[in-house]
Amino acid sequence: MEFAQFIEKIVIKRKDSKDYAMMAAIPVGATLAIFAILKILPVSMMAFGALLIGAVAYLMYYAVRMIYQEYEYAITVGELDIDSIRGQRKRVRVFNGQLSNIEEMGPYYPGDNMSKWDSIPVKVEAISDYKAKDIYYFIGSYKGKRTLVLFQPSHEMLAACRKYMGRKLTMRPGDEILVSSNRETIED
Repeated sequence: MEFAQFIEKIVIKRKDSKDYAMMAAIPVGATLAIFAILKILPVSMMAFGALLIGAVAYLMYYAVRMIYQEYEYAITVGELDIDSIRGQRKRVRVFNGQLSNIEEMGPYYPGDNMSKWDSIPVKVEAISDYKAKDIYYFIGSYKGKRTLVLFQPSHEMLAACRKYMGRKLTMRPGDEILVSSNRETIED
């Protein structure tokens, strides 16, 4: 009897200087657009101007919200899904594949393997930031293209990966594979 296994983890991308610059530039741009609307429109069209100002304010709110990004990893019966979620609304699948079909997986050390990875056409960085100590990489095929993915799996996810990948998974020295006893399992 085999049990269906579902493991998921959400990783929130930390904001960097580019994100903070965008968070500052968007309200400034919106303010300039509002002043331009007030200056250009005649007094007789102020009702339309109010509508335009409301639209600019909403677009500013939406753009600032879209800076917030998180990644959701899910393993279901040997299948790995990684989604990018922007603004807690827009979900985009960045990787999907069977763990058994992944070429290799191991710990990511900055600077290592970079020249080896130059020939890989698609690179996905589904991590909080490069300072995190628990980053792993894997190489697999997604939509017919060889893909390199950086991600931060939990110990439970590593245990599931080991089950389906065997020796194709290299562990970081000192990483223990612990399987939680309170994991939800569903009987087939």
